[in-house]
Parts: sequence; structure tokens; C-alpha cells
Amino acid sequence: MENLETIFSEFKKQSDLRFDSFTIEEDIGDLSKIQDEAYLESSTWLGGDEQFVCLAIDLDRSSILSARKQVKTMAKLYEYFTENIVDMLNLEEIKADYVDIKGDGVFGIYQGENATKRAFIASITFRTFFENVIKPKFKTLDIDLNCKAAICRDKILVKRIGTRKYNNEVWAGRLVNNTYKLMKLSDRIKKLNPSIKQSLLIVSDEIHTYLHDHHYDHAIMSCGCQTLDGKPQSLWSVVDTTGEEDISGNKAYHLSHIWCVNCGDEYLSAILNR
Repeated sequence: MENLETIFSEFKKQSDLRFDSFTIEEDIGDLSKIQDEAYLESSTWLGGDEQFVCLAIDLDRSSILSARKQVKTMAKLYEYFTENIVDMLNLEEIKADYVDIKGDGVFGIYQGENATKRAFIASITFRTFFENVIKPKFKTLDIDLNCKAAICRDKILVKRIGTRKYNNEVWAGRLVNNTYKLMKLSDRIKKLNPSIKQSLLIVSDEIHTYLHDHHYDHAIMSCGCQTLDGKPQSLWSVVDTTGEEDISGNKAYHLSHIWCVNCGDEYLSAILNR
């Protein structure tokens, strides 16, 4: 090993070269460009004015679970949970254009005209599977599971950093960060609404507005089967984010109601086929 002075000098030289040659390629086009190894050799980040949609899904309070349960149990849980998210985000009609594993959760990036619709349906599809299959599976191991999900739409800034053998995508733009910040609202929402026992889906104001403005009525209103007067009610409740420095805008929304078992498939099909 060379002496530290020589090593640090070479590190500084290479770092300064990357710093001085920093550029942003605004025309991302297809997200598959992120996988291009050519970007490892340059200081070019992919970003611009184009907006993408991010769906992130994570275990709720997994660190608390890890402290209480055996390593083997947690490993089985992580694999069962995470692999199912990845499989779900690869279903043809709701397939994400980019998928990455982050900790014990997963996020997917969607592009194109139907990005919001696909991300929303993917989130509901996994949420339903989680409540009906994953949660009961681990109930037998005395684990009370919940998951949380968030959807956000924003610009991205991304680059693969590392070497050809060891590298990963680094997301410096707001999209992924803001999605995870939305997801962190779950603790506050449940504290204010202790009756909420199901897994939470939280969306930005922009996502909720998009669903409303594009007349995805089934994504905004319930079927009405579970109301006393039989009338549909809003599926969403407002979350005041005023003063939350890490979150864009003054409000977000969380899914506080859902369609009944009999209408769920019909409503998802109606959204998907619009």
C-alpha cells in the first residue's frame, strides 16, 4: 500500500476532475439509460424538467421488529415481503420502468402518460395482497405487521456511482427523497387516528389532484357499500403538512377508506381500463 500522502493526492486529483467536468443530461428519454455503464466513466447526471412518478413501499417500524425478533425470523420476513413487492412491480400492466431495493423495502419509478395510474394500481394491488396474504402469514409467528407506501411525482437527478464491479444508482433529485418523506408521515397519521389499523398509502397533493382531474372517479370515491346511506364517500383524508420543511406543498392525502371486497376487483378494472 502506498503512503497516505500519495493516495490522498491521487484521490484529490480524480475528484477534482469529476467536479470540474460535472454536467447534467436533460434529455433522459428512457429510464433504461440509467443502467448504461458509460455513465460510470463520466460525471454526467441524468435529470431535467421531465417529471416521473415514484412508488415506494416499506415495512412499518421494521427496526422495532428487528430488535424483538430473531435474525432468522427477520430474514424470512424481509425476503417474503421484499420479493413480493419486486414481483408485483414487474406485472405487465403495472410494471415499473425502474425498480430498486432500499433496505427492507422497494421503490419503483414510472414514466410516460399513464405513470400515475400504473403506480396507483400497483400500490393498491400490493396493499391488498399484503393485508390478505403477507400479514396473516406472519401472524402465526406473533408478528403484527403493517406496511406503508407513498406516491410522488417530481423531477429526477440520478447517476450510477462506483466502479464497473461495484456501483449503484444515487438519486440526488427530489423525486425519491420526497416520496420517502411522504411515507414518514405514517407515524403522525396513525398517532392522530389510532383507529387506523391497516397499511397506509400516502400521496402528494399533485398525485391526488391528477387522479381527480383525470376523472379516475373510482380512485377518488368508494363504492358506497359500507356507508349507512349507500352513497359513495371520499377514499382520502387530508394531511396538513404546513411547516413540514422536508415536504413540498401544504398538504398530502392518505387512503382512509377502501372499496368493499365485492367491488374491489371491479373498481380496479375500471381504473385500469380508462
